[in-house]
Amino acid sequence: MSTAKRLAELAEGLSPEVTRSIFGSEGIPSRRWVETRNYYTHWDEELRPKILDGEGMYGANIRMQVFLRVLYLNLIGIPDPALARAPTNASYISQGLVRLNITERRRANPEDPSGAIFDLHEVSTAASVEQDSASSRKGVAATQVPDTSEDSRSCPGGDGPESLR
Repeated sequence: MSTAKRLAELAEGLSPEVTRSIFGSEGIPSRRWVETRNYYTHWDEELRPKILDGEGMYGANIRMQVFLRVLYLNLIGIPDPALARAPTNASYISQGLVRLNITERRRANPEDPSGAIFDLHEVSTAASVEQDSASSRKGVAATQVPDTSEDSRSCPGGDGPESLR
């Protein structure tokens, strides 16, 4: 059985809601996944223009990890409503998938208001603003200056607001 047919068969065992969440708007594994696999397995130069680039490989990696997790959950009998929530939980991989899907929707329609991307990171600077006595009595800490250094981003590959363009 070919890779494309096997991926499609595995995806057919999931609800359309789950497959759209994992694979994006098309709801099926990308043909470019198969072309990339075939290129790196057989080194056929005719396939080279069809393979995924670095950003595409990152996205495929995230989507495949979530796909495998959902397939395992399905295998052990987790009900469909829970499977539908699994790709959007708080894990790093699931949040990576959420970011990919939001970015895909924004690229397709820049006016799409759904979703927002935030980079969350711990602020640790030596130049923290000191608490005044009134705020400390109320248990409210003064605001710290956010760390805007390059290494403070939470997503590998430098995804940030500029990735929405």
